[in-house]
Amino acid sequence: MFKGVKEKDPNIRCVLIFVIQRPDCVAFQASNLDVQYKEAIKNAHEHGVEIIPIQVHWNDNGVCFYDKVLPCLF
Repeated sequence: MFKGVKEKDPNIRCVLIFVIQRPDCVAFQASNLDVQYKEAIKNAHEHGVEIIPIQVHWNDNGVCFYDKVLPCLF
């Protein structure tokens, strides 16, 4: 059976970051159109991978700014 990095060494911090560039989002959820990818994200989270969806915005000068971390829906 395959063992993930986190399972081999629990001291390693594993993070999957999603950058959300929409100001109208209030939470993150993987697309229902790709069930296999959605299940892979859920599986990774269940095995210790942190899922961090950050929301950013762009100003009129084309500069990107961090807004906040969005809650995850699994």
